[in-house]
Amino acid sequence: MLFGLTNALVIFEYMMNNIFQEYLDQFDVIYLDDILIFSSNMEGHPSEVRLVLPKLCDHGLYAKREKCDFGCTLMEFLDYVLSPARIRMDAWKLHKSGSSQHG
Repeated sequence: MLFGLTNALVIFEYMMNNIFQEYLDQFDVIYLDDILIFSSNMEGHPSEVRLVLPKLCDHGLYAKREKCDFGCTLMEFLDYVLSPARIRMDAWKLHKSGSSQHG
C-alpha cells in the first residue's frame, strides 16, 4: 500500500472536522466518515440537517441516501445505542466481547 493511502481516513476526518467546525458538539459529531446530527427536539432537527447537508455539497461531498436515517429517536453509533433518555453500550457487542474472553 502506498504511504499516502495509509493516512487517508485520518486526512478525511481532519477535513470533515474542519468543514463542520462551527457545528461540532452543538448538533453535529463526526467520526471518520460517519456524521451524527443530533437535536434537542424534533422541531429543530430539519433545520440542523439543512445546515449540514449543503456544507457537504459545497466541498464536493455527498451523503448516500440509503445510508442515511433521519428523525430517529434510537440510533446505534460507535458501539453505543443513543436515545433521548440515555446512552448505553450495545448489548450485542457486550455479549459478543464477553463470550470471546471466556471461550
